Amino acid sequence: AAIAHSCIVYGSSDTSCHNYNGLANIDTGCTPKVYGVTDTGCLNYNPLANENSGTCNAKIYGVLDTGCINYNPLANTGGGICTAKVYGVTDTSCINYNALANVSGGTCTAKIYGIMDTACINYSALANVSGGVCNAKVYGITDTLCANYDSLANINNGTCIPLSITNLKNGNVSV
Repeated sequence: AAIAHSCIVYGSSDTSCHNYNGLANIDTGCTPKVYGVTDTGCLNYNPLANENSGTCNAKIYGVLDTGCINYNPLANTGGGICTAKVYGVTDTSCINYNALANVSGGTCTAKIYGIMDTACINYSALANVSGGVCNAKVYGITDTLCANYDSLANINNGTCIPLSITNLKNGNVSV
C-alpha cells in the first residue's frame, strides 16, 4: 500500500489579501494589502507598503536653501554645499567690477580714461582710470603779441609786455 504524502502550503485563501495563495491548504489569516512605493530609492518610499503602487517620485539632489546661488528649484532632497550670494557689478568692463560677485547688483560705473594728476595741464576731472601722458603745466606768456612770449608756456600768467610798433618795424624786441 502506498502512503499518501501531502505538502503543507501556508497562505490565505482570500484573493483580496496580500498573502493570498491559491495552493494554500493551511489558512494563515489575511494580511491586508497596503499600496504604496516599495522602492527605497524613491522619495515617496513607504516602508509599510506591501503592494507596489508604481508611483515612484525620483529623488533629485540639490541645495534646497533659496538664499544660496546654487539653489536648485527642482531638488526635493538635500545635497550639496550652499554657495552664498554675493551681490555686485559682474560686468568686467566697469570700473566697479566685483570679481567676487556671483549675483548682478549695483550700477556699472563706466571706465573713463584720462589724466588724473591735477598738476598736469591735461588733467581730466571725469577720469577714473589713469591713461595718457601728463603734460606739465608751464606758466608764462602765451600771447605771441607780447615781447615776453614763451613758446613753451601752456598757461598764461598774465604778465604780457606789449610789443611797441616802433620796435616791430625795426626788428627789435625791446621795451
